[in-house]
Amino acid sequence: MTSVARRAGPRALPPFRRLLASSCDTVRESAIDRLTDAGDTESIPAIRALLRGGDVFDVEGASRALVKFGAKDAVPDLVAQFKNANPTARIDVAEALVGLRARSAIPALARAAAHEPVPWAKTRLAEALYALKKGTPLPP
Repeated sequence: MTSVARRAGPRALPPFRRLLASSCDTVRESAIDRLTDAGDTESIPAIRALLRGGDVFDVEGASRALVKFGAKDAVPDLVAQFKNANPTARIDVAEALVGLRARSAIPALARAAAHEPVPWAKTRLAEALYALKKGTPLPP
């Protein structure tokens, strides 16, 4: 898919936008990546909708994309994913909030870290909270 997007340029964007509705999570994630790499801001509403859907792969891809787009208006959608049943999704949105430097999300991130039941996820959420408060990047 990457080579198609590179060769076709802007003409490839509408088909990739349609792929965001695919039933295959891998296809959706690849479409998110291609649209983000192309800087396609028209796809942001559809990417936000995928985030709200809660699928862990969509949350990961959408979180990354929203950071690359600098979409601070998506902070409420990201914060809502702290209720996601998958701890990886919760970490993905915490990392996105740090990437966006969304200080308004500190209270929500603090609550999520305090109530996280999965030990390794609790540690990563605490690291994200510290980084967001200090304005520093997260450690790898």
